[in-house]
Amino acid sequence: MCQPFCHARGGIVFPEEPGQNILLDYLYGGAIPLRARLPLTEIFNRMVLYHEAFGHGTESAATAHNLNINRELRADIAAIVGICRDTGGTKAAQALIAIRNLSVLRLIHPGYRPDPRLPADPAFYAIGPALRQVLSIVEQNLASIREMDDASLLGFINRTSAKFEMDAAGFTFQKNALLEARIIGLDAARGRTDRLDELKAHNPPLGRQARHWRHLAAEALCHLFEVEPPRAARCKAPGPAPKP
Repeated sequence: MCQPFCHARGGIVFPEEPGQNILLDYLYGGAIPLRARLPLTEIFNRMVLYHEAFGHGTESAATAHNLNINRELRADIAAIVGICRDTGGTKAAQALIAIRNLSVLRLIHPGYRPDPRLPADPAFYAIGPALRQVLSIVEQNLASIREMDDASLLGFINRTSAKFEMDAAGFTFQKNALLEARIIGLDAARGRTDRLDELKAHNPPLGRQARHWRHLAAEALCHLFEVEPPRAARCKAPGPAPKP
């Protein structure tokens, strides 16, 4: 028996036993085998617990009125820090980041049909680039994190999430980049580059970020599933920098 993570329609199913090979329909409707290195369901259940209990469950009144993207970021930081404390490794955290980078684009994929149970705005989960930087901080402090009690862990979560909070302008930029990534994908399906060319000419930063989201999704697909890496050169774009 396996358990779905994310959303049942197009979600990811993680094995309960090592070596299980699960096939499922994902982004493009094809059956794709999962990577054997992925964590088991038990580990992801623990991350969900950290996300909900240490993340959303400890929100202050001020946090509760923050941008939703910052609330989800803090909750995912709780999941990453908590699972790294418990396991001493980063494999599960890396998979979680890949899920975010892939699913945020899946929710605006041309073939996707919105489900009313899902959040209205997929951009709330456009946090993968920030989580990558968080994971680097966690790796540098892993020895001390392993020794933290729950109160110390929560303090670390709060201090770290404060460094990466996004303002309204930053959120709007990421949301627009995701929408542009969808348009670029629709053009590509027709063998055209109209929108990409327009962005290169009139809004290069937005165009670069849109391309960056598509590359992040492609990398995430390769991380989670047995597919060949894309041949296109990787588009590098910085994630949000920590506050000084």
